[in-house]
Amino acid sequence: MAGNTDRAPERALTSPDVSKENTSLSSLPPTAPGGVPKYFYKTLALPLKGADYYKTMAVTGTFGLVAKFIMTVLNKTHMYDEQHFHDAHQGRKGGVGLITVSNHVSAVDDPGILAALIDWKQVTMQPENARWTLCATDRCYKSPLTGPLLSYGKTIPVQRGKGIRQPFMDNAVQLLNQGEWLHLFPEGKRTRTGDLLPLRPGVGRLVADATPTPVVIPMFHKGMEQIMGIGGYNPVKPGRHVSIRCGPPVEFDDIIREHRPDGQRQSDAVEDKLYAAITARLEAALRELEAKSLHDIPFDSPGGTASEASRSRLGSWAPASFDKQLAMEAANEQDKENRA
Repeated sequence: MAGNTDRAPERALTSPDVSKENTSLSSLPPTAPGGVPKYFYKTLALPLKGADYYKTMAVTGTFGLVAKFIMTVLNKTHMYDEQHFHDAHQGRKGGVGLITVSNHVSAVDDPGILAALIDWKQVTMQPENARWTLCATDRCYKSPLTGPLLSYGKTIPVQRGKGIRQPFMDNAVQLLNQGEWLHLFPEGKRTRTGDLLPLRPGVGRLVADATPTPVVIPMFHKGMEQIMGIGGYNPVKPGRHVSIRCGPPVEFDDIIREHRPDGQRQSDAVEDKLYAAITARLEAALRELEAKSLHDIPFDSPGGTASEASRSRLGSWAPASFDKQLAMEAANEQDKENRA
C-alpha cells in the first residue's frame, strides 16, 4: 500500500477443502457425486505480482470505477471525519493490518462506500490499495466464471454456519498478518430497518488472532438503501444523498491482555469470551457513530433542513428530497379529490 512499504514475505493463501474429499477446489463442478457442494476460487500470493497483479487491477479497477462514478457523480456522498480512515489506510506501520467495519443496508455497500473513500487513482490503478472482503461460498463461488472473477476482486471465501474457527477464517487472519486491509460487515446480513443489528463474534476473532493487532476503524453510512434497496431487482438510482462517518481507531490491547495474561491463546471458552468482549466494544463504537449520524444527510429543502415533522418521521433515514416528495404527493392527492 502507498505509505506502507514494509511488506511481509510472500506467502500464498491456503485453500482449505470445504468438503470431506481431499480434492482441488479449482477444478471441481459446483456439486460432486453425492451432492457435496464444490466451489471455484483463485488463491493469490502476496504481494501481488505479474499476471495476478494486472488481473486484480482489471477487476478491482472496473468495479471500483463504476462504484466511484455511482457514488460521486450520479449521487452525492457526504464525508465526516474521513481522515481517521485515510490515516489508517495510508499511514499505519508496515506489516500492520487494517480492519474497517460498517453497517450493511444495501447490495452495493461494497464496493460503493469504500470506493467513495479512496481517490480515483487508487481505485483504478492500485489494486494493492483495494480492500479484501469475505464472501459466502454458496453465493460467490458456485460458478467457474464468477468464482475466479470475484477472487481477483480481492474476495476470500467463508462458509455460512461453519463458525468462527473454520479454516477460511484462518485465511482472513493470514491476510491481516501480512498487513492487508480487510473490510467487514459484522452484522452478518443486511438490515431492513436501517438500525444497526447486533454484531457477530467473527470480527472479534480476527482482531484477537491477527499478529500484530490490526488497526480497526469503524464506519457508519446512511442512504445507500436509496441507491439500491434490499430484495428483488432494484436498479441503481441517481440523485440520492449518502453519508459516511468514520470513527477513530478502536483499541483492544487491554481486553486482549486481560484474557491472555501470558500472551498465549487460552482455552476455547476463554477465547470465546475474548472475542465477545472485542465485538461488544466495537459494537459500542458503531452505535456511537450511528447516533452522531442522525442528521448527516442534508435535506433538499429551504434552509438545508427539513421540517421538524419530516425529521421526526424519518428518524435516521433521510432521502434528500423528502419534503418536496411529500409536497408532490399531497398535491397529487388534492388533485384527485378535486377531480372526483
